[in-house]
Amino acid sequence: NLVLNPAVRMNTPTVGIAGPSLSFRGAANSTITTNGSTLGDFDLSVNKPNGGKVTLLDDFNNANSVIEVNNRALDISGRTVTVTYITDNSTANPVSLNITNATINGGWHAMGTSKTVQAAGSNIIGATVFRTNAGVYNKVDVATTNDAAISINATTIGDLLFSNNNAASGAYLGTGNTVDRLEFRGKGSILGTGNTIDTLIFAPGKTYTFASNTNTTINDAWYGSGSPCNPTQIVSSSTTNATVTKTNGTVDFDYIRLNRITAAGVTPFKAREHTVDLGGNVNWDISP
Repeated sequence: NLVLNPAVRMNTPTVGIAGPSLSFRGAANSTITTNGSTLGDFDLSVNKPNGGKVTLLDDFNNANSVIEVNNRALDISGRTVTVTYITDNSTANPVSLNITNATINGGWHAMGTSKTVQAAGSNIIGATVFRTNAGVYNKVDVATTNDAAISINATTIGDLLFSNNNAASGAYLGTGNTVDRLEFRGKGSILGTGNTIDTLIFAPGKTYTFASNTNTTINDAWYGSGSPCNPTQIVSSSTTNATVTKTNGTVDFDYIRLNRITAAGVTPFKAREHTVDLGGNVNWDISP
């Protein structure tokens, strides 16, 4: 077990492929008590091939810290954790990550092939990295605009926000996700097919791209209108159309620029008189 003195600076930086110089390795369960410590470059890893888990007994606040889980379990349930990021390094080893009712200020990478994630009630805030390929998450705020730091596939998320309002943002959603509420505040893309979204929100004046030959299902509301000085552009990624299927309610936009989007489900989609028709749109009622 590790108990920190808040007056002591802990420097355990990641060293090349060896990882953090502080590593929990024994088969027994271990605990960490920070006592409010915030000092140092405090990286740590969980590497317990013979079993066991590491449990955080109080909140963890060190934005310089990286937590790696390379084998077995990390339990930060109910804690507020501020770190650079938490990662499973896409390992094939068995990994269990319990972030139930936790608040994580920092990045998250859970891409391993033998992982389990418990994330009910979790809140990931200001993520500079967010990569997942499975799991059910409650609330996620992705702050990065770097597309290389984002990978979201086959994941269920209650509330997904891309919070950076950069007009050149690389924010995107991948393939096969289920999202109750998805909001882009900057430029964004839906680059995979088979996504089901209850409510989709675009910001006025930004460009939004659906990958060609994909189908995105929207169950409830789609907010996509621009404004007189900030028209919203909604386009396919190529000369082949992308499809948006609306299962309930109507689509009624104005001040948009529209290109190669096929409407399906409850059609036609309505685009009012301030719309610019860039061509190739199917099943839209576009006012002249």
